[in-house]
Amino acid sequence: MAGITWIYDLDDTLISNAHNYSNAAATLILKILEKRKNNGFTNLEEEIEKVKEVKKDVLELKLGFEDFMYNLKQNEAQKALSIAEMIYKIDMEIINRAKKNKFSQKRFPSACAKVYESYFPGCPRAAKKEAYEIGKTVFSSESPFKEGAENVLDFLKYKKDKLILLTKGDKEIQSKKIKDKKLERWFGNSTYIVDDKSAFYFQRVLDSEKIPTLKNVFSVGNSFKSDIEHALEIGLSGIYISERRWDFEKVDNFKEFITLKKISEIKDKYAELTDSFKYAFKLRLQR
Repeated sequence: MAGITWIYDLDDTLISNAHNYSNAAATLILKILEKRKNNGFTNLEEEIEKVKEVKKDVLELKLGFEDFMYNLKQNEAQKALSIAEMIYKIDMEIINRAKKNKFSQKRFPSACAKVYESYFPGCPRAAKKEAYEIGKTVFSSESPFKEGAENVLDFLKYKKDKLILLTKGDKEIQSKKIKDKKLERWFGNSTYIVDDKSAFYFQRVLDSEKIPTLKNVFSVGNSFKSDIEHALEIGLSGIYISERRWDFEKVDNFKEFITLKKISEIKDKYAELTDSFKYAFKLRLQR
């Protein structure tokens, strides 16, 4: 079938990113626990060692924040889990409170600084800044391609399909990721960075790209709310990569879409996914 258009999300769809937040949080938690230990709090040695082990898993397995907190719970690192939950809570509050620039590069570092200050009220400015800098490491850490992502993009380019990148976040940070990963190899100039995703932005991208029909347009992403729900609203097809998401992006009102476990399945199931008759039939069977 000719004329297939794919609109791809970036973070945690094409590249791993969420683990950088988990790693920064683990670093901050260790800093807080070590400081409390030095201030005379007892029975923290075992807790600190548990966090160090979980931190290793974060880096090795590329664990997102939910998995990071789950591992802390499984390891009975309750004090560390409480700190992680506070980081998560404050970060979500900043996102939900912002009317624009929800994913500003100041957001997560600010959450880290606020958490540190809550444990050490009246701490020196230098200490608070150090916590802020720990939060900033999420932007300088490595974000490798998801397994199979490059192969899928190569395959779609070989098929002469249209590839579009639509990512949300801080423009400076997202632009750097696009440049560092040399995504122009697949997307050319069809890359769009938005403050947040909505049906309006999906439609604007389609208009900008002069896509004549919605029939053969797929939105692919790991966030239902951002990548799938808004695409469905304007008549696109959705391919949901079902990995863990932030609570901010979870929804209960699931609609018709295709779920895949890994991005590599797009290549394996290409014929099925791009055959509109099979797609419609599959949806009817799922009802």
